[in-house]
Amino acid sequence: MIIGVTGTFGSGKSLVAGSIGFNVIDVDRIGHKVLEIKKDELAQAFGKEILVKGKVSRRRLGRIVFSNSIKLKKLNSIVHPQLILEVKQKAKDNCVIDAALLCQLGLDKLCDKTILVKANKKIQIERLLNKGYSKTQIENVIAEQETALGKLKADLIVHNNKTKEEVCVQVKRWLKKQQ
Repeated sequence: MIIGVTGTFGSGKSLVAGSIGFNVIDVDRIGHKVLEIKKDELAQAFGKEILVKGKVSRRRLGRIVFSNSIKLKKLNSIVHPQLILEVKQKAKDNCVIDAALLCQLGLDKLCDKTILVKANKKIQIERLLNKGYSKTQIENVIAEQETALGKLKADLIVHNNKTKEEVCVQVKRWLKKQQ
């Protein structure tokens, strides 16, 4: 079984994905790798100021693209094809695809089941502020991701406003019913 786990920035996707007990394909991590593969093309498209010590600064790139939908589309056109290819190569039985953009990337089509993780926006913002993101950045990213999630028909919706233990118990109960 391939399970897709999605939700907006700071909702707790990784917590839910890790609680399932399958191999996790972290699409964010793959995306970081793809940014480095495509860094020359990205620097040409967005300027050399996105590079810090020869590597793509996700924060600098994020400031540019999450405030401009045309630039975000340009970024996606450069990065997404390679990202999708790498995820498809890794997706095997009994794995979890952890991806904020599961539907937008078309990765939901690889999944037998999908889980949508939601959290109170105030809790999400607090979590992400503690990780060093600005409130404006957080709100821009969440707004962009919420648009894509509107189309998802999830098999399970997890409300991640409680303790980690309670969230994991909810996921385990659901998983038991699926097997």
